[in-house]
Amino acid sequence: MASYKLFIALGLLLLPLHCDSAQAAPSDKPLTTNYNSLSRRQSTAMADVSSLNMQAQQLSARGQFAEAERIFLQAIARMDASKETAYDLRARVLNNLGLLYMNRGMFDRAEQLYAAALDVAEKHLGGKDSILGIILDNTGQCYRLQKRYKEAEPFYKRALVAEEKTVGADSIDYAITLTNLALLHINNHQLDEAEPNLDRALSIIEKKAGKENNIYREVANYKEVLKNLKSKGQ
Repeated sequence: MASYKLFIALGLLLLPLHCDSAQAAPSDKPLTTNYNSLSRRQSTAMADVSSLNMQAQQLSARGQFAEAERIFLQAIARMDASKETAYDLRARVLNNLGLLYMNRGMFDRAEQLYAAALDVAEKHLGGKDSILGIILDNTGQCYRLQKRYKEAEPFYKRALVAEEKTVGADSIDYAITLTNLALLHINNHQLDEAEPNLDRALSIIEKKAGKENNIYREVANYKEVLKNLKSKGQ
C-alpha cells in the first residue's frame, strides 16, 4: 500500500507531509517480510511495536500529541530492549515521532529524530525501502519550515532520487515531493522554477488518482497561488 500524507496548516500554504502509513490504516510495508526467520517470541515483540506505532499515529491524527509521544517512545524502548534489529520498523517509528515534533513546531527534536531515522535507513536498508524517500522529504520540510531553504533543497532532491528507485517517478509519493520542492521555490521567490514541478505533480496525481482526489485539489490550489503571485510580479 502506498504511503499516506498528513496535511497541516502552517504559514502561507498548506504543507503536505510524508508519513510512512495511513493515520488509521495498515502499514504501507508488510512487516512480516523481514520477520520470517525470527522466533515466535521475537516476531510477537516486533508485532507489538508495529501496533504501538499505528496506535500513536492514530492518536497524533486526533491531536492527542502527549499520549502519542508517550507511545512512540514506548515503541522505541521496546525495540532497544529487543535483540531483533527490525531496521525498517525502527526507521518508521523514528520518522513518525519526528513528524509529530515537527507538526508541533519542535524542530530541534524533529531534526534529531529524522537524522537518526536516516542513519538507520541508509546504513541498514540500502536505499531499497520507500521509507528513505519519506525521511529525506520530511527533513527537507523541517528545514523549509524554519526558512532554512538552502539546507532544505538538497534533501528534496535526494528524496526524488530515492523515490524514483523505490516507488517510481510516476507515484503519488514522488508527486508530493515535487510539490514540496515547488513550495520551497515559492517561499524563496523562485516562481519560474516552481511551476514545472507543480505541473508535473498534477499530471502524476491526475493519472494515478483523478482530479477529485484531495491531494490533487491541494496541489491545484498551490498552482493557483503561484499563478496569482506571478500575475502580481512577486
